[in-house]
Amino acid sequence: MAGAGSKLFTAGSVLTADQVNTYLMDQTIMKFSSTSARDAAFGGAGEATLSEGMFAYTSDTDTLWFYTGSTWEVATIKPSIVDAKGDLLVGTAADTLARQAVGTNGQVLMADSGATNGVKWAGRTLLQIQGATKSTEFSNNTSNLVYTGLQVAITPLSTASTIYVSFHNTVNGTDGGGQILTRIVYGTESGNTVGTELMSMTVLPEPAVDARMPMHVAGQQSVALNSTSTHYFKVCTRHDDRDLTDTYYFNQYGRSLCSVWAMEVL
Repeated sequence: MAGAGSKLFTAGSVLTADQVNTYLMDQTIMKFSSTSARDAAFGGAGEATLSEGMFAYTSDTDTLWFYTGSTWEVATIKPSIVDAKGDLLVGTAADTLARQAVGTNGQVLMADSGATNGVKWAGRTLLQIQGATKSTEFSNNTSNLVYTGLQVAITPLSTASTIYVSFHNTVNGTDGGGQILTRIVYGTESGNTVGTELMSMTVLPEPAVDARMPMHVAGQQSVALNSTSTHYFKVCTRHDDRDLTDTYYFNQYGRSLCSVWAMEVL
């Protein structure tokens, strides 16, 4: 059987039929005209029995096979399956490989169930950018999440696109005694805190009698909405001071232009 390993025959040794079969026949690379001819060569009367570790070559497709103990598997991937620099091998079905030709400069590989290989090369396209700014002050001294009045609305042009959201604001408190939470939520309702959290940041102002020094808070995140309905990305805040005696300020004194942006990319 295949897997017997190696045997050193010395001068005068008697070579038995079992040794010929075990060390020579079962451990060679057998050549057949096709997989049908290969399969027909085993298991019948007077024929060899398949065993794990056997190799066979089929000349009609120039393929090398090995036997796992239950089935024949391709032993090598032929270099001829690729044609150019950058070509990829992808699975098109269970136990099936195919060549995915290289794309062009700047393209990215994207999943596409409608494509022959299940993937395709495509360029990223910027469909739109929407933005909103706020230069007026907003304050809060409660532990409730409140809407600051800053939001951006976007109506996706495609259900397959990705929305990239970024925001920047400044925060500070009257004495720096508590944590200040900034949260971006999104949904189809405008001007409130209702929606799904996209990102959240917490800062702790420097302790002072009057923490007038603003701190900049910024972030970026992406989301696939899978919808062409108008969505609102809303900047909300919460004051996490233990005694709630201090006031949280969003852009106190209008020191900077706070903004939130939504960019749709396909």
